[in-house]
Amino acid sequence: MTNYIQRNKQSKARNMTNNSIYLFNQLQASMFSSEIEKFKNRDEPLSIVGIKFKESNELLNNYSKVLRFVYEFVSASNAFIHNNGVFLFTMPHTKLHTATIQVKHLIINLKMSFPFAEVEGIGISALEAEDSNSSFLERINSFIENSIKSDSTIYYGTSRFSYSDSKETLKSLFTKSPEIYGYGFYKEAPLMQKGEVIEYSDTVFKVKFHKEFLEFLKKEEYIYLEHHDLPDIIKCDIIEVDLQNTFVELSDVKFVDDSPVHRKNIRVTPHKPIKAHISCGVDYEAEGIIYDISKESLLITMQLPKVVELNAKELTNSKFEISFGMEIETDNTTMVSTKAMIFKIIGNQIVFTIYPTKDAENEILAYIQKCQQILLLEAKGVRL
Repeated sequence: MTNYIQRNKQSKARNMTNNSIYLFNQLQASMFSSEIEKFKNRDEPLSIVGIKFKESNELLNNYSKVLRFVYEFVSASNAFIHNNGVFLFTMPHTKLHTATIQVKHLIINLKMSFPFAEVEGIGISALEAEDSNSSFLERINSFIENSIKSDSTIYYGTSRFSYSDSKETLKSLFTKSPEIYGYGFYKEAPLMQKGEVIEYSDTVFKVKFHKEFLEFLKKEEYIYLEHHDLPDIIKCDIIEVDLQNTFVELSDVKFVDDSPVHRKNIRVTPHKPIKAHISCGVDYEAEGIIYDISKESLLITMQLPKVVELNAKELTNSKFEISFGMEIETDNTTMVSTKAMIFKIIGNQIVFTIYPTKDAENEILAYIQKCQQILLLEAKGVRL
């Protein structure tokens, strides 16, 4: 009788454990689904890194510290356990190029902080419009397996291209998807221009660009290129700029996983002074001049007494409302209003992190593009 009661208790305990595991798996699946859908609906970049560790007794005893370190290092918004002991970390608002750099830095820092946390394989990929939850996970799994098989610590890519693919695959990719973005830099500001690959082979690489951008490239030695389906930025030497046929001929194609293009924000100085109105409910009101602008932040110069007042009222962690007008079209001012919080105060300048609506963000991006066009003209020597 005693044995029967004991077996019954053990059976109930197993059922409770199995039920808890089932519920945990269901919770993870629903959270992962929600994360994917959120970024697909917003059409915002999301990268995921999958990490598999080589298990050891020391690692098992310190998993919580190691996983917390990884989570914080890559600024993850969520983490999940996948099959075969793979940990998934979601990296919001992060393109694949940037995610790859961060993970390479992570590996170095892991070795220094936790020498016993040996990585067996890492796969990184970015969410694509046509991805389902299963296709995204299958790709990550495949990259981790390739990482382990090829003895490479990291294996990364998209559904159409991975970093180990051949030049023939690159040619096929450009044939199907010729749209590409070129980057040059003037006065440390990135000048981005949409282009089209018109020819690609082992000996020739030609990209068609707008004539103004080509005028700028005539003075440059190299160019950075970004393609939606490529895991890294391409750096190429400029051989010839053909203004008549509006293309640039390039050579020495190299994949680089670190470049100025990896900056999260394109930041420009307004071509004309922009006055901003800053308020915090009924507690605070001020005006300033926007010194530079990106889709995620504003650097505003203010009168020093207004900064002193802000500190005295202990409003540095408060929510602000900032409104300002931008001349996107000549002699036509577009007004924008956005929520904001203080990121940093430097003397009489304040860096605000802003949270614009999608419409406001599009207006800001349109203004940034206009400023870039003006920089292009200035780089050509056109006086404005």
